[in-house]
Formats: sequence, structure tokens, C-alpha cells
Amino acid sequence: MKMFGWSALCLLVVSVSAACGITDTITGQKITTTTFEPVYRAAKTVQGATASGVTYVKFGELLQGLSTEIGIAKDKSLTSNDKLLLEVYEHVNEEYQKSQSFWKLKIESRNNLASDLESQMQDAWSRADKMLQRATEVFYGRQNAADLSTSPPLNTTPDLFKSVMKKYEE
Repeated sequence: MKMFGWSALCLLVVSVSAACGITDTITGQKITTTTFEPVYRAAKTVQGATASGVTYVKFGELLQGLSTEIGIAKDKSLTSNDKLLLEVYEHVNEEYQKSQSFWKLKIESRNNLASDLESQMQDAWSRADKMLQRATEVFYGRQNAADLSTSPPLNTTPDLFKSVMKKYEE
């Protein structure tokens, strides 16, 4: 009877552990799904809003929610795989923040720059979508987090904002 008790306890521990994370098949580390569920939901909410139409004000509110969830995740104890996934979500957030800046400039701009700024904003949303897809694959265990560190750099527009600002000031 004691053997059955230990077996049941071990099964319970394994079941609870499996429910709390998705194991990376290469490193054996888990992505802490309880940590990333709110980040995932906030990012997908922003993505859905950009796809279906959103006002500038509402977009800012959604970005605030995403930034908050990323900040909360940062405060938790993270595995190395969690840190890689968090980095991708941070890049997603950066792209959305850039798009918000382009959108603001578009609102304030002269007509000759509006189409360029619209294009930059849409490009930033597209980059964020691609990054978010990578994060989603890791979050659901369909891709290993270790692959994120060997992927091409996520931040592809380091000086883009500066060049657009220069055009805006002219």
C-alpha cells in the first residue's frame, strides 16, 4: 500500500509539472507557461487589433497592457529558455512601440510624409507579427527556445526611426 502512495504522489508531481510548462526537447528546460500566458494574450490582443482596425488611443492602451505584462514576467524567476522567449516578446513590443511613433508622426505630419509614415507603421506591424509567430511557436512547444538564439537578429530597424524623424524635421 505504501508503494501505491508513493507512485500516486510521483504521478501527481509529474502531472503538475507538465501543466506548468512546456519542455524544450533540446535543453530539457521548460517554458513557464503560467508566466507567459498573460504576455502571450496581451501580444495577441495587440496583433488582433492591428489586423482588424484600432484607434490610435486604443492602440496606446493595448501597448501599455503588453508592456505591463512583459514587466511582470521580467520580475519572475526565469529559466534561460524563458529569458530567450521574453527577449522575443520585448522585440515584438519594441516594433509595436515604433509603429505607434510612426502613427503619431503621421497624425502630426504634412501630407507629403503621411504615406511614407503609413508604410513604416505597416512594416513595423508586419515585423512584429513575424516575431510574435516565433514566440507563439516556442510558447506552445512547437519550436525550441534554443533556436531563438541562433535565428537572425530580430531588431532589423535600428536607425529607421532616426531616418524618418530626419525627413519629418525637413
